[in-house]
Amino acid sequence: MDIEFKSIVPILRVFDIAKADEFYLGYLGFKVDWDHRFDENAPLYRQISRGGLVLHLSEHHGDGSPGIHVRVTMNGLTAYHGELQAKAYRYMRPGIEEASPSGAFFASRAGQTSRQILSALVLNVSNTKECSNICRHIPWHELC
Repeated sequence: MDIEFKSIVPILRVFDIAKADEFYLGYLGFKVDWDHRFDENAPLYRQISRGGLVLHLSEHHGDGSPGIHVRVTMNGLTAYHGELQAKAYRYMRPGIEEASPSGAFFASRAGQTSRQILSALVLNVSNTKECSNICRHIPWHELC
């Protein structure tokens, strides 16, 4: 039998589920697949998805260290960029720029204050039109 890896599901640490929902659901367009808590006072563990991309969001201490980077392959960068721009999200307005060696580069760093690290999302695409290569997410919702 051949060994074949199918997917990886990153666990991203969240500190404020309302802000995480605003970003992942409202802005990035993910949907909640399921939520889990061991009891009503336990930290939330949630699965969200959009298309074939699945992410886990966790309030559990020790899950998904702050500052983790996640890389994702995708298609339709220009369309996704248009969707994000149309939302006029307060903390992020990414643009598309040329970059090497991957080709186009879609990037934004949100404003940072001493109390919050709000967001940064980077999408790189290969030199072929509408064929993406890398998405990097730096957790934005960490409250100091």
